[in-house]
Amino acid sequence: MKGKLVLTGLILLLLLIAGIIAAAVYFNRPQDEGSETMSNERIAARVVSEEEPESQVIPSDDPEEETTEPENEESEPEPETVNAEPEPEPVPTEFDRGSLQRISEIYLADDGCYYVDVDDVHLIIANKIYGLPEWYGGPDEEATAAMYRMFDGARAAGHNLQLVSGYRSYSTQAAIHARYTAEQGEEAADRISAEAGHSEHQTGLAFDILSDTYSRLNAGFDQTAACQWMMEHCWEYGFVLRYLADKTEQTGYSYEPWHYHYIGDVDLAREITESGLSLEEFLGLV
Repeated sequence: MKGKLVLTGLILLLLLIAGIIAAAVYFNRPQDEGSETMSNERIAARVVSEEEPESQVIPSDDPEEETTEPENEESEPEPETVNAEPEPEPVPTEFDRGSLQRISEIYLADDGCYYVDVDDVHLIIANKIYGLPEWYGGPDEEATAAMYRMFDGARAAGHNLQLVSGYRSYSTQAAIHARYTAEQGEEAADRISAEAGHSEHQTGLAFDILSDTYSRLNAGFDQTAACQWMMEHCWEYGFVLRYLADKTEQTGYSYEPWHYHYIGDVDLAREITESGLSLEEFLGLV
């Protein structure tokens, strides 16, 4: 019995010594690389967290704002500011009658003639619609003097203008229209001559003008230098070309590059000429 107790005590002592040795070995072993790495990462993380960050990025609620362009990509340069010149005013396709202070309605005066007032200028009207009394008319001294001044201006430019026809009485016009009607028929005659009482020549303000190099009353006159000078400068003497090439429908007459009408007022004559309109269109009669 005593021998069993001694043996049991030895066994327990050996077990205790083995446990002590195992514990000593366990606690004295070196740490592996993974543990050392994890420990270093924790230290580094602590150091970083303790330092004050240089900047703080706050995420945006707008996903488009979080999209950033690459740093090396050049942004498109902004266009240079150019001081644009003002656009020119559009050229009107039709004559602006409102540019004149006043164009009156046509009216019948006490002398039995029809007039239109343009500003302070009184224009007598004789055309297909509005006629003149049989007794009315005679040479107009002011218009005749202006015509000769125009002749002088043309001569200074190297052109010799010649008067073909000026004032015509009612009876003279009646005879001319009757002759054309007999020769060419009424329709053709109405295109090239006025009925008695409807001719501008009866007012003394109209003149048929050719040159010493061209003596026929036809459209070919406009090919001469003398005619072209007169078309360009007639307004300077108060005249307008009365029957334009493309205005037969408005005036009722064929193109007459030799027929000039005295307006009197130079500024108004220029405005009518530069408008490119017939007198009927300019005055609003058609």
